[in-house]
Amino acid sequence: MVKGAVSLPAAPAIAQDTHLPPSPDARALAQDSARLVYRQTGAALMGHLLGFVVTTLVYWHHVPRSWLWAWSAAFALLWVARFLNLLGHDRAVRQGPIDAQRWLYRWNTGAVIGAGLWSVAAVLFYKHGGHFERTALMLTVYSFAIGAVPYMSSQPRLFLACMGLYFLPMIVHTALLGGDDNLYLAGIWSLMCLCTVAMGRAFHSMFGEMVGLRLQTQQLAQRLRTEMAAAESAQHQAELANRAKTQFFAAASHDLRQPLHALGLFAEALRQRCKDDEVAHLVHSINSSVDALEGLFSELLDITKIDTGGIDLQPEHVPLRALFERLRLTFEPTAFEKGLSLRFHGARHHVYADPLVVERMRPVKSS
Repeated sequence: MVKGAVSLPAAPAIAQDTHLPPSPDARALAQDSARLVYRQTGAALMGHLLGFVVTTLVYWHHVPRSWLWAWSAAFALLWVARFLNLLGHDRAVRQGPIDAQRWLYRWNTGAVIGAGLWSVAAVLFYKHGGHFERTALMLTVYSFAIGAVPYMSSQPRLFLACMGLYFLPMIVHTALLGGDDNLYLAGIWSLMCLCTVAMGRAFHSMFGEMVGLRLQTQQLAQRLRTEMAAAESAQHQAELANRAKTQFFAAASHDLRQPLHALGLFAEALRQRCKDDEVAHLVHSINSSVDALEGLFSELLDITKIDTGGIDLQPEHVPLRALFERLRLTFEPTAFEKGLSLRFHGARHHVYADPLVVERMRPVKSS
């Protein structure tokens, strides 16, 4: 019996966890949100820069230069600050674990200010210019709103704040211009705002499930590592116990062979002194039985070697007649007690195998 075996956790406990991912906590959400938004920051900054260039060129001759220069300067300062923040985040990640909540707060601040600047553009620029300029401004703002859905929706408050800054000024200005066309356009903008918010809610649910699945995967991986460590420990203990068993059988076989060897010497001495043929035959049988008993001890030791893979086979051409003679000495008394006659067939054949292993082969009893 191997002591120290470690009982592993029951499998149903794991199966129950796979039906529903665990609810992620605030720390896990912050880590995944920070990883998500900073991964998209480079592309977002390039998109905002392109939108800034398009808006500036479109309204260059329609908006007072003082307004345009002031808005452009604020945009440039914010863009540089967000770019430097991205570089600082990447450098901090390479150095080791980061405070995800602090870096997420920095990113959120830049995102809200950026949405606010586009809200200011809608307030200052929309009533200037014609249909082309307004359409260009509306498409630019809407592209930023719809593009922010995948990575802002992980934070509902930030998402709603930015969507409000993107859509509400445009809806209000369009409605205040009056006329049926502008009212229809304001209604269309309102529907687009609702659709964008609905998309953000769906992305938020999907993001929560993804974070939950990630946490569940990490938990299962940790549990698997724990179980593998326990299994390795149990296997090591079993190997130690098996090695101790082999050493015990080897020592016991050696100790038991000594009196048997002495018994064989005494029997041989008795046979040399005895002149009676019948007594000599009995002494010969005693020697044969002693040899058979020593073979059983060797067999017991070899079985332990087979268990550990430590037995070396030495095949040779073996005549079956000699093997059958040794088997007869072992099993003929048992057959005689049961009233049976023991016979062997094929004694003239030879086999190429290890004679000791062949002799110790036993039939397996069927259950």
